Formats: sequence, structure tokens, C-alpha cells
Amino acid sequence: MRKLLLTIPAIFLALFSVSAQQAEIDSLITVINKNTKDSSQVDALNRLSVLYSTSRADTALKLAQQSLEIARHSKVPVLEAKSLNATAGVLWAIGDFAQALDYYLQALKIAEDIKDDYMIGKISGNLGNIYAALGDEEKAISYSKINLAIFEKNSYQLGRCKALLNLGDSYENLDMLDSARMCTTLANDLSIKINNRQLEALSLCNLGNIYSKMNQPDIAMSYYRASMRLCKEVSLVTGICEVSLGMAELFKKAGTGDSVQHYAKLSLRVAQDGGFMPDVLKASEFLAGYYKEHRNVDSAFTYMQQMITVKDSLFSEEKSHQVQMLNIKENIRQQQLESQRQLTEQQRKDNIQYAVIGIGVITFLLLFLLLSRSVIINEKWIRFLGILGLLLFFEFINLFLHPFLGDITNHSPVLMLLIMVAIASLLIPLHHKIEHYITYKLTAKNRRIRLAAAQKTIAELEEKPATEHHSPSEK
Repeated sequence: MRKLLLTIPAIFLALFSVSAQQAEIDSLITVINKNTKDSSQVDALNRLSVLYSTSRADTALKLAQQSLEIARHSKVPVLEAKSLNATAGVLWAIGDFAQALDYYLQALKIAEDIKDDYMIGKISGNLGNIYAALGDEEKAISYSKINLAIFEKNSYQLGRCKALLNLGDSYENLDMLDSARMCTTLANDLSIKINNRQLEALSLCNLGNIYSKMNQPDIAMSYYRASMRLCKEVSLVTGICEVSLGMAELFKKAGTGDSVQHYAKLSLRVAQDGGFMPDVLKASEFLAGYYKEHRNVDSAFTYMQQMITVKDSLFSEEKSHQVQMLNIKENIRQQQLESQRQLTEQQRKDNIQYAVIGIGVITFLLLFLLLSRSVIINEKWIRFLGILGLLLFFEFINLFLHPFLGDITNHSPVLMLLIMVAIASLLIPLHHKIEHYITYKLTAKNRRIRLAAAQKTIAELEEKPATEHHSPSEK
């Protein structure tokens, strides 16, 4: 590891010309070299892995795997989720979709267990990328929409921009070009607003793809050229691969053979150098088809063989089976989660009904005792019933507000506790006032009842001597 870290600055100097990026690299390397084995080192390794994932996949994978090892040893769930997510991102970039899917699903489960909305949103977007790479665009769109909804709710602009890009890409692959253009244009505008050059380069590339499919080659080419400039500026290798192949496709339609071969081979060479096998597959497939059309049998055969080799590596029967099993397991898990959510929601509704019934019974009992003309009640019973009613009312508020407070506070125990304490601080003085009022009323009523009973007794005693005085004469 020490040897790898010592070579990082030299590599990055060659890959990144922007001083701000180099400053970030130097800062990350300083943190990693401290060897603290804590969250700061995990985050630094993950960030460095992300920076490499679009330029040097092999180095990115080593960094991500080291991060995952430290995170698992720390036994901190959120760190493990972050490292699984980073490692899966590199595996996705190099074309190991089955392993990437496995890691993403592991990370998603951890994020759901700890109720980390940010991580859930981020991983959902990445799962959308995996399913798009596997050709399941419908599933990709569903995950991208989850990703977009979470980041829109939290006003996280970077995540929102990526989600819009992913949605636009899926719509383009489904030939839903109007939807694709709308999402991608929004992503492009947002990338400029937040000054993210990589996302701007990708959005320009995707707009080039969309306008190419819409048979508007001049507009498509202008987007491709703008994207190529940015991709080179920020060393976005995967972007260079895709833009080059898009330009080759436009030159092919225009019948410019030399330019077709130049850009297609550029895409292939850059993809091979970076170790990005999905891009190698696309470029070799394009070149095989191109040479076959032009009856160049030897070249067509060469690229066809390369295409078959890469496709077998990416989409072997074993990997396809592994992906299917992972999908089945995840579907079962999601069904179990949904069943648990429904059961919890039903229990919550039942508990709210029980609380309402309890509050109603106590309220009725208090009103009965307050309004009855003959029942005398001890003040201790009033206090007991009042406290019981207060507890039931507080529980009712807690059950009713809990889902909304969870959304507002991101399920933060500290914030939710503070809010419930604030509610209790308002309820307790109100309870004391109501209790005082009821006690006062009951005391007054008890006095009236006792006074009436005393007056009745006195009246009866006054009548009794008179009856006894007249009894002899009656005989």
C-alpha cells in the first residue's frame, strides 16, 4: 500500500491538469498516509477511489477494497455502506456487474437498517446504473426515481443532477427522446449552476446521443465537441470513450470513413488503457460491424473475436445466473420489508384507535363525575384519571406525528426526542390547568351534594319530634 500511495501524486499530475483537483488529491493522500484506520481514512480512500474510477479503474478498485477492509474492521455500519457503495462503483465501471450488484444490495440493506436517507438515495441511483447496464431500463428508471425523490426532498443538488442524468439516459435507451431531452437539459442546467464540470461533460455527451437519434447531426456534433473539450479538461476517460464513439457514428452516417475509424479506434484504445470493459465492448462491436459492412473480412474478424471475448467476460452464463439469484433475493427482501411496513402501519393505526378510545372513556367518565348530581368522588381519583388521560393523549400525539417527524428529522433520535419534549412541555401546564379546573368544579359539586344531604338530614330530624309528640292523643 505504501508503494501505491507514493506513486499516486505522479499519476494524478499526469491525469489532472486542474490545480484545485491536485490540491484535493494531495489533501486526501495526507489523510490516508496518517494510517488512522478511522472514518476520515475511509472517506479519503473512497473519495480517491471515485476520482480514479473514471480514469484508472485498477487503482480505484485497490483503494476501494482497502477502504472496505478498514470499514468492516471498524464495525461502523455507515462506513461499511459507504465503502461497499464505492467498491461497487468501480466494479460497475470495469464491467463486473454481478459483483457490483451484490455490493450495492448489501449497502442498500445497511442504509435501510440505519434509516440513512442520503445513502438510500445514493445507492438507489447506483442500482439504476447497474440495471441500465444489464439492459433492464424499467427497473433502472424505478431506482432512479427513488434516487431523485429523496434528493429533491433534501434539496441535494449534486445528487439531483446525477439522478436526472440517469433518468435521461434510460429514457434515451428506450427511445423516449422527448423525456430524455427534458431530463438531460435539466441536468445540464443544474451542472452549470453547481459548477460541476464532469457532470456538465456527461450531460453534453448525452444530449449529443439524443440529438443523434433524433437525426439532427449538426446539433449532435456540436454537443459532442463541447463534451470532448470538457472530458479532456477533467480527464473523464469514460466520457471520452462514449463521445468518440458517438462522433464515429455521426461520421459513419455522413460517409466519412477515415474519421469513423479514427474516433472508433480512439474510443477502443482509451477504454482498453483505462480497463473499462463495457466501453471496450461497445467500440469493438461498432468496429466489427463497420468493417463487415465494408467487406474488410480480416479486420471485421479481429474485432468480432475481441467483441465475443469481452462479451463472454461481461455476460457469462454464470454471471447471468448470479444476477438472477441476486434479483430474486432482493425481490423477496423488498416484499418482506413491504409486508413489515404494512404491518407496522396497521399496528400504528390500531394503537391510535385504542388511544382515542381510552381518551374517550376517560373524558366520558370525568364528564359523568362532573355532571352527576349524586356521586361524590375523591380528588385522588381525579388526579389519577387526569394523569392517565394525559399519558394516553401524549401517546396519541406520538403515534400520529411519528411518521411526519421521521421525515422531517431524517429519523434522528435526538431531534425527535427534543420535539416530543417540547410537545410535553406544552401539554403538562395545560393538563395542570384542566385538572385544577375539574378539581375545583368537583369540590364545589361535592360540597353541594354534602350540603343537600345535610339539609335533608336536618329536615328529617326536625320532623321526627313532632311526630312523636302527637302520638298519645291519636291512641
